[in-house]
Amino acid sequence: MMKRACWLLILLMLTGSGSACAESPSTQPMPSIRGIAYTTEQRANPPMHLHVMVVDLTDPAVHVLVRKAGEVNEAEQEGKWQTKLLRTSDIARRDQLDAAVNGDFFMSRDVVKTPFKSVPYYIGNRAAVCGIAMTDGQIWSTHNAPASLIVDVKGKVSIARLKPEKIPADAKQIISGMNLIVADGKNTGAKADVSPRTAAGIDRDATRLILLVV
Repeated sequence: MMKRACWLLILLMLTGSGSACAESPSTQPMPSIRGIAYTTEQRANPPMHLHVMVVDLTDPAVHVLVRKAGEVNEAEQEGKWQTKLLRTSDIARRDQLDAAVNGDFFMSRDVVKTPFKSVPYYIGNRAAVCGIAMTDGQIWSTHNAPASLIVDVKGKVSIARLKPEKIPADAKQIISGMNLIVADGKNTGAKADVSPRTAAGIDRDATRLILLVV
């Protein structure tokens, strides 16, 4: 059966989320597939282009997955590097995913210097993620992170402050981010400059997963 899934996810803070929205935001629904609805919205004050994906976690055809980018061999790992950078769209095509979102902050190994600037983020560069990460029950990063998204063996999604030594025994997929910005319906995020960010959230009953890219 084809996976109806998201390659996930980053729990990033929407810094500046309290800013005023546009007077007349432009919202455009996009074609959806089973279990996944996508819309895009443009705002003027401050200028923003929002991408929103709502995933129906009650649909049995939906599977939320965490996937590495490129593989690194043992020699390339050097005791630190876990993956190689790839475009999210390339990962989605490789793993036959219906929807994909970039996940987790990361550090890259090398920097390409040009006459104009230094480029640390390029396809094929080795990288290490800055948080806990698990794919199909296999842990591949145990760095502490302020917040993590966990998918258990039954497909239930939760968001929590997670320590590497306290990973739930029934966890199957984990991806992490930099801040927990909403807890029990309350704003727990820190104020900061407005920057491009990605956020993931679930509703109170954990039946819908909401992904927001700004």
